[in-house]
Amino acid sequence: MGYFNEEKHNLSEHSNSKYMMAELANICLEELMFSSDSYVCMMEMNMQGYKRLHRYISKIFYDLYLEFQKEAVENFDEAIEAETDFSKYRSKDLKSHLETWNVLLEKHLKKAGEAVKAIFEEHGYISCTAQKLQKILYHNLLKNERALKKFEDSDYSPIVIYEHDRYLHEKIKAKEHYCYDNEEDKM
Repeated sequence: MGYFNEEKHNLSEHSNSKYMMAELANICLEELMFSSDSYVCMMEMNMQGYKRLHRYISKIFYDLYLEFQKEAVENFDEAIEAETDFSKYRSKDLKSHLETWNVLLEKHLKKAGEAVKAIFEEHGYISCTAQKLQKILYHNLLKNERALKKFEDSDYSPIVIYEHDRYLHEKIKAKEHYCYDNEEDKM
């Protein structure tokens, strides 16, 4: 049994890994809080598609945060003490919301990349959870940039914006129903 105990790492011995795992968990928390606040903003703007999107994304980031905690406990026998200095987010229009969100996504994508690289250099592996995080951040960034371009090309036509929002609502609704249907199959 000593073999397995020797293979485990202690986060306190690997402060860089501890810091990087905490960084990844903090990204999840910040994105979770941003999406939760954005959910409220979208309700105020009557943007049902973006409201549903932010609720869906909040759940994803919550699950990712828990996965990072699980990974830390399994690999290092210690939970992550994540901290964030996120302040309440408010936006009054969709354009500024998407632009602010893009800035946050770019910052988090860069931090996630640095954390993944540092963990790989120290331990020689890439966390699947970190890859999921990067994929979600990058996907959201691309979708936001496309939406902004679409809105700019139409000179921010309310018709185009509400059509896009309706499309988004139906798309996320279908994703949620697919997820819920699969959850029932597992039970």
